[in-house]
Amino acid sequence: MDVIFGYPRTINLTPGEYQITIRCSGYYTFANPKIRLKVEAGMVYEVKCKDIGEDKVLAYINKQYFRSENI
Repeated sequence: MDVIFGYPRTINLTPGEYQITIRCSGYYTFANPKIRLKVEAGMVYEVKCKDIGEDKVLAYINKQYFRSENI
């Protein structure tokens, strides 16, 4: 859980298609973008936000194969 906001930092999903809302914060900006995600078995997904200036944040997804050290 995020200590300040109480939102989960990790979630486990079964394979399928999802739309998730994430909370992003920049220096002076807060955003709650929705991301569509097709979850595949054996993969780990990491959603991140980045402050790109001009009161904007960028949300993106990294995808990698599951390895036991990812736990």
